[in-house]
Amino acid sequence: MKTLLLLLIFSLSLFADSLELEAKILSFIIENISIDQEKIVFSDDSQLLHNLTHTITKVNSCDKASIIIVKNKFTLNKECLTKRLFVLDYDCLEKLPTSFGAFFFKKGRANIVFIEPRLKQEKIHISKKLQPYLEDRIW
Repeated sequence: MKTLLLLLIFSLSLFADSLELEAKILSFIIENISIDQEKIVFSDDSQLLHNLTHTITKVNSCDKASIIIVKNKFTLNKECLTKRLFVLDYDCLEKLPTSFGAFFFKKGRANIVFIEPRLKQEKIHISKKLQPYLEDRIW
């Protein structure tokens, strides 16, 4: 029983660490893009939204957001899907035409992708720090 409890505590700490790491990476991404209006961020994952750095303006509704971080496309209403989307699933990048980039894990490795034509269409500029993740098209 003691072993099971230790295993559970260890698993929860790993989950918390991965959520924190994901939030740090997303904060870095948001801070290194520029758009033609104030960056106001919403996410369908409230824990993730809460863990983004304090320098990022966050809202609890997609109506007021200029950038939406999407973990599950089925949780958003249709109006939200027309805004600038940064997705956390590669399939969403392919299926949501207003998604300009993605952060996801594949084969245990973190991947960051920005689709250049979509960045231009959404009038988004990325810093030199994010240039290595720029792609001409979806793989």
